[in-house]
Amino acid sequence: MCSILMNQRLYFLTVAVLFAVLVSAEPTGYKDLTQEAPNPLQHKKFHFDSSCDGTENSNGTTAIACPAKTYPFALSLLDVEPKDISIGGEAVVLLRLTNVGHDPAIVPWGTNPDLIELPNENGSYEYLESNLTASLVSARGSARFRIPVSMYGTEEVEGTIKQINPGDSVEIRSKLALDCKSEERRCSLLSPGIAKLSFIWSEHRRGAIYEKCKIDYSSTRLRELLSDTAIVEIQENDASAW
Repeated sequence: MCSILMNQRLYFLTVAVLFAVLVSAEPTGYKDLTQEAPNPLQHKKFHFDSSCDGTENSNGTTAIACPAKTYPFALSLLDVEPKDISIGGEAVVLLRLTNVGHDPAIVPWGTNPDLIELPNENGSYEYLESNLTASLVSARGSARFRIPVSMYGTEEVEGTIKQINPGDSVEIRSKLALDCKSEERRCSLLSPGIAKLSFIWSEHRRGAIYEKCKIDYSSTRLRELLSDTAIVEIQENDASAW
């Protein structure tokens, strides 16, 4: 009788553990960037003073973490469709960002830059920005293609910051366009055939101070993550696509 009870308890414990693992594997957030247009922040609220000489000046300061912090996130490349990509063509990729640390962490999660430009009474503001860059390595060389849709975040605007708890993950679907032109060196380095595709997640804390005749920028790289690789096939397009 005791043996039966112990087996039953072990069975229910095993089921409970498997259920917890399956639940925790589900992403807690999903972002589809495939329909988003390029969204650079354009500083629309900066007004150039009429008393200036007509030449807009800007100063910038950059602080690069050395080495760049990656903890507590890991980036995974889950899917590429199609896996044969023509030069000048497109593919859709699915990425997963997982918190592998012990504490909650945040990432920028908004795509509307107009919500981020919120200068205070002194004309300054700060925000987080993340970017994705595809890296293709072929037999001839390597080329990088930046995804033109950035994600922005500030605690002052609800919904633009995503908290990811330990063990949780979010998924991001994005469009990769091999927008090559024949005169571009990076395109000449893509040879038809098998290539390795990976992605780089770059995250910065940026700031801007609006003054009478200029904008002072600041930028600090917070982390840079490299995903695992997927094997794709590069197909040469006809000359009219170039």
